[in-house]
Amino acid sequence: RHRQLRIPQFLGSLAGALQNDGLQHGVELTDHLTVEDLLASWLVAIVVIAEIAARNSQPQSKLERRAWKGLADCLHDLGDLSRELGDAPEAFEKYGEALAWFGALQDGLGQANCTKGIGDLMLDRSAYHPARLLYREALALYHFAVNALGKADSIKSLGDVACASRHFPLAQRRYDTALRF
Repeated sequence: RHRQLRIPQFLGSLAGALQNDGLQHGVELTDHLTVEDLLASWLVAIVVIAEIAARNSQPQSKLERRAWKGLADCLHDLGDLSRELGDAPEAFEKYGEALAWFGALQDGLGQANCTKGIGDLMLDRSAYHPARLLYREALALYHFAVNALGKADSIKSLGDVACASRHFPLAQRRYDTALRF
């Protein structure tokens, strides 16, 4: 038996708010937030939404679905940020968590973005074969989600793998293909 959840209004548009430096839980809104401020905001959002999600196996309303999507988006963004900061284990963990949430939501585009992010981590570590497999999986997910930009980016990333592997003619073909999207 699930009790009725009262979700604060700001969670209803969490994904958009986070993308626009929103959800200022204890963080003063300024034109220039620090990385630490953004991390604190995202972590607060993740805790709040995870508490809600733990009570239900599936979102019970559109508002809860948006909150779950916001959580997945936050985790993906934390993966991106961790990768940029050079913390590959943390990035991998966050992408994996986001991938699970996007999977529960049956959000193919979110799954594709996470798969691509994990592929980027593999490429960063010169793990070319796993990167290639992940980029191919992301390409298939982007194709299913009808996302031409994601498809082009995945093909470009396959070109990056070929280039890093010193297969320059293949890299050139992949870059040319990506440009045609």
